[in-house]
Amino acid sequence: MAKITLLNVLSDAGGAQCLEIADRKLTVLAGPAKSGKTVILRAIAGLDQRARGEILIGEKKVDDLAPSE
Repeated sequence: MAKITLLNVLSDAGGAQCLEIADRKLTVLAGPAKSGKTVILRAIAGLDQRARGEILIGEKKVDDLAPSE
């Protein structure tokens, strides 16, 4: 597994999210309803298109790739 980095990923709540998940670390996304948890997970999986932001897995930018890639 590689480090996952989100830079200014737009959420449904209207705010931009920045997050770094270290390699081999368990991470929990917690928050109230409509805070953007599912949007972040769908964006990492490549299932959700965002208006702006970058997602990196390792050093590779993946926000423009299809989920199968």
